[in-house]
Amino acid sequence: MNIEQITDKLVEISERMQHRAAINLLASIEDARKRNTFHVAVLGEFNRGKSSLINAILGRTLLPTDVLPMTACLHVLEYGREETCTIVWKNRPAQTIPLTQEALKSVGADGEEDATQIQFVVIRLNHPLLQNGLTLLDTPGVNDVEESRVEMTYQVLPHCDAAIFLLDAAAPLTKSEADFLQNKVLHYQIESLLFVLSKADRLDEEELEEAMEGASERIHQLLGQEAHLVPFSANRVWQERANQAESAEVNRLFERIQILREQAHQGFAKRQVSNLQLVCQMLDEQLAVEQTVQQLNHTKLVEYEKALHSRRVELESAFTLLLASMDKVGRETLEQMFRASCARLEEKLVEDISYQLQIMEGDLEKFWNKNLPLQIERAIKQFAEEKAVEIKTYLDRFCQHVSSEYHRHFRTELLLTLGADSLQMPQWASASKGRGQHAVHQVMEQVLPVTIGMVAGNLILPGIGTIVGGALASVITTVVRGNQKEQMREALMEQVPDLVQGVITHYRREVEKTIEHWFVQMTATLESYHREQEEQLLATVQQHKDAASAPVPAFEQSELDRYRQTIEECEQMLMRGVQHV
Repeated sequence: MNIEQITDKLVEISERMQHRAAINLLASIEDARKRNTFHVAVLGEFNRGKSSLINAILGRTLLPTDVLPMTACLHVLEYGREETCTIVWKNRPAQTIPLTQEALKSVGADGEEDATQIQFVVIRLNHPLLQNGLTLLDTPGVNDVEESRVEMTYQVLPHCDAAIFLLDAAAPLTKSEADFLQNKVLHYQIESLLFVLSKADRLDEEELEEAMEGASERIHQLLGQEAHLVPFSANRVWQERANQAESAEVNRLFERIQILREQAHQGFAKRQVSNLQLVCQMLDEQLAVEQTVQQLNHTKLVEYEKALHSRRVELESAFTLLLASMDKVGRETLEQMFRASCARLEEKLVEDISYQLQIMEGDLEKFWNKNLPLQIERAIKQFAEEKAVEIKTYLDRFCQHVSSEYHRHFRTELLLTLGADSLQMPQWASASKGRGQHAVHQVMEQVLPVTIGMVAGNLILPGIGTIVGGALASVITTVVRGNQKEQMREALMEQVPDLVQGVITHYRREVEKTIEHWFVQMTATLESYHREQEEQLLATVQQHKDAASAPVPAFEQSELDRYRQTIEECEQMLMRGVQHV
């Protein structure tokens, strides 16, 4: 049984059992399975050169470019023998017109058409790059002033197989870009990434090398893996084309896109298996409920429904307290632990720096201005990497704890209402650790940082060297310049505690923002899961109420047994590993 057959069998069972969450998840899996195209989103902040890059590699000035945001809606570039432009409107039929620059300008930010009424624009090109199913998605800037354009970029991410992320060679990977990568791109499990340092012709060879090294290091800290980073200059590509020379930069991009395709294919299978395992858990749990509920006649079902509603009201305040405790206990405990660690780091740094100043015989100003910023930055990076292990462990254990508490106090309590009639309880519901618990844990894990590297990336404040260096330069300019050596030593030592405290405090606050974001995501995920579970349970009762007076039961026992056996077979195949046809 291959992965396509597993998906088909689970679709059949989900639709028969009317399990909406499983149906929706399987629908997204099936859509990705049937789609033969390879979707690559071209991402980045506005004025990073996204449209210019696409124009350059295609060798045609199709997409409008300017210093102001010009991409007002999503552009989907795909292969077509006949070159056309299709405007897909929100509230009226799609419109297909001949492909011209004027047509594309009309749907740009300054165009004649109202871009807010456009879902996306499909551009079909007769180009060899697109012949093998490659589809490029030119997105609005992720920092566009128009929130609707930014939201459009967010919405397209779940449908992408890979992404090309453009950075400015003069200022690679800003804080906002790092946040977008962490909170959006990685959240949607787009792991096949290519980073392009655009406008590379503005830097000389030495500057470009420094920019590449700096960006690679920071991307590695953020992703926990090596970054695929290439320089690119649209101006150079056009100059080469004007001289009828083959562009090495375009060839390099083509090669990297093919590697992205291979990586995405491998990651695609892994994501499918993970989602199918989650579907199996959902259906397995629902089968146990179905088997129990169908034993009730219509009168008992009505009584049970009333009891269920009453029990939900009783548990609502307790569930609200659980959500509050996630923030109060979980987040505040983690923050207190982190603050205590920062205080120890601050104390050690002050002690070490003061000692170095006290015994130093060399150039104090050089040490203060040049060496000390790097020393503090290295200390904070090392500290962040050590704390990342602790925080990742804490988050994993906290997620396990919340999952256990949720099922023990809420999901199981709702199902125990069935026990009033001495009916057999599903085994997982009465056990301290059941299969259902793993489902909510897996759902919650999707919002957690998945690697130590990703946690460390959040803990290392972007631009810490600049902040430290700027603070130190300000101190030496305003306090000690022109003093004698011993007077300078004394003045510098007086400044150390305040300076270190300022740097650590700034760093700690940034980390606390990240921690708060994680807990907001976890709380929202659990609340959504809880409401979905309640609705599914009520829908099951309603389904059996409707069928209770019918001569034929909603499910025959043999049918439930067959479904259970099929799900177990699917789980076993997924555990062992399956192959695509």
